Amino acid sequence: MNVKSQLNSKYLIKSTLSKMVEVNKWQNDFMIEIIGLFLSIKGKINFLQLGRYGDHQE
Repeated sequence: MNVKSQLNSKYLIKSTLSKMVEVNKWQNDFMIEIIGLFLSIKGKINFLQLGRYGDHQE
């Protein structure tokens, strides 16, 4: 995933989450990271992969 498409996807995710009133800041940040990882990781996605490529641990 190149930088331009990554920025576009983050903008789209942020605009969608901003419409949800009940979402806190940490939930917002977490969802942006998780959805970005789902879009960028090829193949099978599991907790080990998410921990390897993301900022949070397994």
